[in-house]
This record gives sequence, structure tokens and C-alpha cells, in this order.
Amino acid sequence: MRLLVVVVGKDQKDTLKEAAHDYLRRTHSRLKAETVNIRESKRRDNSELASEEEGKEILRVTEKCYRVALDVKGKHLSSPELAYEIQKLLVEQKQPLALIIGGASGLSRSVLKACHAKWSLSELTLPHRLAFLVLAEQIYRAGEILRGGPYHK
Repeated sequence: MRLLVVVVGKDQKDTLKEAAHDYLRRTHSRLKAETVNIRESKRRDNSELASEEEGKEILRVTEKCYRVALDVKGKHLSSPELAYEIQKLLVEQKQPLALIIGGASGLSRSVLKACHAKWSLSELTLPHRLAFLVLAEQIYRAGEILRGGPYHK
């Protein structure tokens, strides 16, 4: 089953995104993840309208996916819990798993409502580029946990 990491923002060259892509490239084949970049809204006048604009595209690209929003108010999971939750969803669901990170304006109400689950990476509010890096590292760590590799120890 496919694992999609949906990220708002252009795929510009920056060290955080390069590090995140490096983790995803090294991820064990059991959790092979692909990144889907959503164009960031050009609206600066209203963050709610910006997140709704981005949300329409997020919903379009994840239409047939089991959607999980990465949100500060979501369920807190340890690294092993995250690994087994991802594995369970990839095995049980008959559709791709999409882990969704919002942009600078956050995730729209429509995206949050359409998500099957909400997980938190931290109680801290993280910039979306940093959240992408943290999530990519945790996907890599999940693959290592599931295969019994040494990285998690």
C-alpha cells in the first residue's frame, strides 16, 4: 500500500526539505513514502481563505486515501506506537495512507473534517518545513522499528 506525505509549499532547495527527503529515501521498503507537494496559496490577506484554497488541492490529491492530519491537537504517539499505527493502517486499509502537513496557515476546517484521524508530532507549534523533517525522520524510525533495526535503540 502507498504511503503519501502531503506537504504544502513549493519544493524549494532548503536544508530542512533536503534532510527530510534524505530520510524518506533511506526508509525501509516496507514504508516507502512518496512526497506530494501542494502549491502554497498566494493569499496574504486572510489565512483562513489561504488554508481553504490549499485545502481544496489537498482534498483532491488525497481523495481515495485514508487521511491523517498532523495537527497540534491530534493524538500523541510514541515512536513505537506511530510505527505500529502506520503498519496497521497500511495493512488494514484498502487505500493509500496520506499523512497531511498544512502550510503556514495550517490545515483548513474542510481538510480536518475529512481526515479519518489526527496525530500530533509535538505539543509545540512547528513551522511546516520543520514538521515535514520531523515526520520524515519518524517514518524512517518507524521502518527501523518494524524491521528490528538498530537505529531506534
